[in-house]
Amino acid sequence: HAKASRGLVAAQPREDAVLIRGSDNGIGMTDAEIERSSQAYTKGEDSEGHGLGLHLVWEYGERPGHGVIVRSKPGGGLCVTLSVPKG
Repeated sequence: HAKASRGLVAAQPREDAVLIRGSDNGIGMTDAEIERSSQAYTKGEDSEGHGLGLHLVWEYGERPGHGVIVRSKPGGGLCVTLSVPKG
């Protein structure tokens, strides 16, 4: 969906959590698109997906002890970080 030529998924252990980060060098998203991505079945114009991917990440991020950060800029790729408590 991102028209990226590179993608990276990494896990980084912290004292009480693990950060799971996915990033790419794709087309990126505006702040409004990021905000809409938390809603189920919302997808970009060219997307053939179902509009659930980032929505599910947001759902996990809202659980107690979890967190999610989405950073992007149009033309500058996307970075999504999900914090998951250890245990």
